[in-house]
Amino acid sequence: MPIDPVCRMMIEENTAVASSDYQGKTYYFCAASCKKSFDDDPERFILELSRYGSQPGQHPRRWLHPFARKKD
Repeated sequence: MPIDPVCRMMIEENTAVASSDYQGKTYYFCAASCKKSFDDDPERFILELSRYGSQPGQHPRRWLHPFARKKD
């Protein structure tokens, strides 16, 4: 199962909100905002995938995802 490279959520390919093709690989996203972040700087997220691994939740900025933020 693919992992959103921006927020590290596990994504079903058939239910992904969006996808991007970059350097011959398809990346899937849980939200349009994650796709936009990736499209703005794909090398940054590819580097983070190699640095932090591709397991869900193994990401220093995981808490920034809008669905993971605490609601006031």
